[in-house]
Amino acid sequence: MHEERIKKLREALEKSELNFFIVTNIRNCLYLTGFTGSEGVVLITPTSVYLIVDFRHIEQAQKETKNVKILKRENALHLLLADILNKHRNEKVGFESDSITFKQHKEIKKSLSQNRLVPTLKMVEELRAVKYSDEIASVEKAVRISDEVFKHICGFVKLGISEADIAEEIEYTLKKKGASCIGFNTIALSGERSSLPHGTPSNALIKKGIMLMDFGAGFSGYNSDMTRTIFLGKATAKQKEIYNIVLKAQKIAIESVRPGVKACSIDKAARDYIIDKGYGEYFGHSTGHGVGLDIHELPNISSKSDEVLQPDMVFTIEPGIYIPGWGGVRIEDIAQVTDDGCKVITKSSKEMIEIL
Repeated sequence: MHEERIKKLREALEKSELNFFIVTNIRNCLYLTGFTGSEGVVLITPTSVYLIVDFRHIEQAQKETKNVKILKRENALHLLLADILNKHRNEKVGFESDSITFKQHKEIKKSLSQNRLVPTLKMVEELRAVKYSDEIASVEKAVRISDEVFKHICGFVKLGISEADIAEEIEYTLKKKGASCIGFNTIALSGERSSLPHGTPSNALIKKGIMLMDFGAGFSGYNSDMTRTIFLGKATAKQKEIYNIVLKAQKIAIESVRPGVKACSIDKAARDYIIDKGYGEYFGHSTGHGVGLDIHELPNISSKSDEVLQPDMVFTIEPGIYIPGWGGVRIEDIAQVTDDGCKVITKSSKEMIEIL
């Protein structure tokens, strides 16, 4: 599997007239080699793949990788790279411009003075946007864990406990249900505070009204991401109105997903409906984002994205309405592009839930 990924990367490098490539983004190192350690660098040459790690990760790298040359990093990275690349003078060497520090770039440029360093952007991430079957299986497992947690938390939420209590219970249950890690800091917001799209749970006791929860599980390196908005007590007419608008906007967006369409058209489908209902100014974020090794990755489902959807892209669809001083509603599922449409991986109910 990883050999196929390396092959596709070399094809992309060839189009950019690059034979050598330095990978410093640790998620991309994992994607290309299978190495799950916290620190490492991959060097791609026309004939070899090198994984550079320090003493702590040597044994792990040997066990987790195949057809990869493991190099022990004892000196500065730029010196080790120079040992390999100085024999290839005048060759262009690509590097990931968004995951290298200015200091690292300066050192590498000095050490590789006989080579030309070429900045690249999202070269591996673009490959990662289309998932392999094993990646989708890991996302599906992470989603199943989240679905189970949502079912549990609906029986846990009650008046008199705090947002922080709910967030802690979600994270505890994610791990108990099999998550290898928490995908991101859990969001649990009630009442007026639910208008904060990425607010931090407080110690304030929740009261009747809106309860917005956004959380995710990590499994085998891959992530899930889901949001549900429920109500403590009977929902008011306004709360029902906003909830149903967001739910319909999400349904419209999901129905517009198919191969060959631009990601911006998915965003437009949801946004136009919310605008038509008079709440456009209260929907300020993009409609979705890719999910995989990172909780936010390509494709971007936004009004500015010209990315064309392909089968086996996996991303969230999460429209929302956030009214300061009133509250907010967001509904988020993970969707997979199929050969002729869309498969919603998230299975949790989106029927309005009122906890009486």
